[in-house]
Amino acid sequence: MLMKPVVSVIIPCYNQEKYIAETLDSVLAQTFGDWECIVMDDGSSDGSAAVVRAYCDKDPRIKYFHQENGGVSKARNEAVARSCGEYILPLDGDDLIAPSYIEEALAHMRSNPATKLVYCLADTFGGVSGPWFLKSFSYEDFVWENCIFCTALFRRSDFDAAGGYNVNMVNGLEDWDFLLSLLGPEDVVYQIPKVLFHYRILPGSRTRRMDDEKELLWQILQNHPDIYKDRLFAMVEKWRLESASLTYSLERPLGHALTKPLRLLREASRRKKYRS
Repeated sequence: MLMKPVVSVIIPCYNQEKYIAETLDSVLAQTFGDWECIVMDDGSSDGSAAVVRAYCDKDPRIKYFHQENGGVSKARNEAVARSCGEYILPLDGDDLIAPSYIEEALAHMRSNPATKLVYCLADTFGGVSGPWFLKSFSYEDFVWENCIFCTALFRRSDFDAAGGYNVNMVNGLEDWDFLLSLLGPEDVVYQIPKVLFHYRILPGSRTRRMDDEKELLWQILQNHPDIYKDRLFAMVEKWRLESASLTYSLERPLGHALTKPLRLLREASRRKKYRS
């Protein structure tokens, strides 16, 4: 009888022939070995499949699946559906994890069962190299600006309870949207104080069109009305009361209040790497 792996590393792959081998090498280098790696090919038209299959032949912990192109959310959901691990670690097909990342993240989760999610410090490489400065996690700040990258460890049971990645987030921000479903105000999030994740900035990465960006931000608001409705009302009310004590007109501060949530979300989205 085969034992189930403890951790399932989930990798969506779309035309990443140039980078997927380096990503898989970083998984193979993990000091914790009881994992499986599910690669979901999202309809790649390059040689990604051949690269991954060669790794499958070398290590049965790596498993390759293919789907018609449906986007990263669908690819991650399909990969998780085929996984067996108690814990899930998403990883994009061009990023890297340090050798001790799984071991250290899992050790914290096991010794602190109240913890909902574990991530770490990070840096960037490729088109831009250096530290990746992210704010420390605070739920009230997090609902307006994401500070957690997708490669964080969480339990499969919590993934199922959150409903997985929303496939209506087609053009990006799907990881933030998912974490908004996964995490609540009282949940414990822990950041390992070490750089154990390496985020690749692709040379010449595309930026989102303004229309796409606005659509994504509005979609997040619509996907999570329970999070944003009262907070938006409270924010507008705060600015309304503050504006009443000022000598200048109401229109300027109220307009500023009404647009602040979108401006905060927009600034956060600009710091995200666009993925096809």
